[in-house]
Amino acid sequence: MTDEQTRVEKPPNDEVRLQPARPTGCIDDVFHVLDGKVSLQKPLTIDEMNDIAAAGWAGTAGDA
Repeated sequence: MTDEQTRVEKPPNDEVRLQPARPTGCIDDVFHVLDGKVSLQKPLTIDEMNDIAAAGWAGTAGDA
């Protein structure tokens, strides 16, 4: 069993709808999820960010 919650709706046409409950919170919470958890020696350059993104798309991110 999972921790997911379910929302039950019963519209007037005698059917029952079960849907996953939407998470609470706002999109702004996502923007600060990594605050204080990432520390870099120096800021990344655009080229370094592009290399990281390309590796992610290629499925090779994190390979040493």
